[in-house]
Amino acid sequence: APSATFATPPRLNTAAVSRSARAPALGLSMGPSRAVDEDAWFTYMSDRKYLDKLYKNNDKWVEKMTKDDPEYFGKMAGGQAPKFLWVGCSDARVPANELVGLGPGELFVHRNVANQVVGTDTSLMSILQFSLEFLEVENIIVCGHYACGGVAASMSKNDHHAPLENWIRQIKDVYRLHADELDAIKDPTERQRRLVELNVVEQCNNIYKEAVVQRRRVWTKEKLGEEIPRIFGMVYDPADGALKKIEWSPEKNMDYDFYKLYDSAAVKDKLEDTYQKRPSSWREKDVLNQKFESKRVTDEVEVSAAGDSDDSVENIKVAEMAAKYRQAAERLQKETLLRIEQEKQLKQVIAELEEIKAAISGKKEKGVKEGGLFDMFK
Repeated sequence: APSATFATPPRLNTAAVSRSARAPALGLSMGPSRAVDEDAWFTYMSDRKYLDKLYKNNDKWVEKMTKDDPEYFGKMAGGQAPKFLWVGCSDARVPANELVGLGPGELFVHRNVANQVVGTDTSLMSILQFSLEFLEVENIIVCGHYACGGVAASMSKNDHHAPLENWIRQIKDVYRLHADELDAIKDPTERQRRLVELNVVEQCNNIYKEAVVQRRRVWTKEKLGEEIPRIFGMVYDPADGALKKIEWSPEKNMDYDFYKLYDSAAVKDKLEDTYQKRPSSWREKDVLNQKFESKRVTDEVEVSAAGDSDDSVENIKVAEMAAKYRQAAERLQKETLLRIEQEKQLKQVIAELEEIKAAISGKKEKGVKEGGLFDMFK
């Protein structure tokens, strides 16, 4: 089996098992000393029992998908273009794709304990940036669920120790913000269910606060007439499988203007027609910084030259130098963009050569002789 460490089951040291005072029937030794072959036996058995089942399930899934669509995995290898980013709970009962009936490639997913949106969570922040600037997803869903262990733990008034206690402390802050409403609910189960809903609302707020979200929404509002990404909240009930819509909007839930980072009217004329992603490599970043710096210096020189009222020779020389500097900067920019385009074309050619190489290898395996390889390209 691909998951097994040993080709054949290792011999079980019965003497070692009999020395185990905790669970002799299973051979479990909970004490500080453990027999080597005893460990080997349980490694082998656990691999065979559990991992082999997963591999078999994978084989069945691949067979089913290719039966329905022979080109399915070829399409998957071509890339992804999901319309939704899902921020949900890690709970095993809340499978994101299945809940909303979407297949692979249709839902970009991030999950953590109690579907938290924390500004210092570099994993989620990276996902937000990647999904908005590169995948350009149009919708963000924050989904909580009733009977959430993380929410229940936050209400227990117990110290769960770091890092779990640090994490669920965010939910305690949600309770504090809505303490009057929650304390008025006498039934503990109903109070917990309401906290689940309010937690979704606050995490939608946290999504909205992020600069990468606001930057994208400002651009799409001015260029497309609609603020994208749209933000939605919902709660899943494991008891009946239903999704409940949670009402959320910036106007209703983010009435405090302090979080608004951009003034649409002020930036309207400065927005470019194509959404500008942040530089994706150090080389492009250096080029952009160089471009901006050259423009700044050029502008300063031109302003300095225009500030003098007399048409002195020095001012003329300064203006000429500024013009040459601008031309050099523009030439550098064009050369850099050309080099980037050439690199993309080179990568494409390499990919095509790899495909040809793979095709040739496939022909050889089927018994095609060296002298007949030319026929492949007819």
